[in-house]
Amino acid sequence: MMMDMICADLPWKEISVSLSSLDIVKSDISALTDNIGIIKKAVLVCDELITNIVLYSGAENMGFACMRSDPGLIIALYDDGVPFDPTTYESEEKDPLDLDSGGMGIAISVRTVGEWEYHRKGSRNIILLKLCCKGEDNEA
Repeated sequence: MMMDMICADLPWKEISVSLSSLDIVKSDISALTDNIGIIKKAVLVCDELITNIVLYSGAENMGFACMRSDPGLIIALYDDGVPFDPTTYESEEKDPLDLDSGGMGIAISVRTVGEWEYHRKGSRNIILLKLCCKGEDNEA
């Protein structure tokens, strides 16, 4: 289980439950790699997750961590909002012109990430992501 082995070693940072926190996340991710492909993937997924936390979770606290991992990045987010496991989210087929009906961002994120783990520990949702630079599904 990736979560138990990695969470304790991550450099966690408290961030505000605000869309402006994405600027901190982008900066931290960009400081770890110059691989534009993996930066784009990481920012896309973090943007989706943070937006959902801010708009729908009711969270009062949120945290973020990222670190290099061969051959990519490990990214983690936690919040104290309502339980939500994006790893089990199943999107229905939708017309691409009907983007406002929701769910498409999570569906795209699930396909973008190499590995996902979700755990509910106490009052926290914890999401751990592994994004790879190499591999047939995650070429960056």
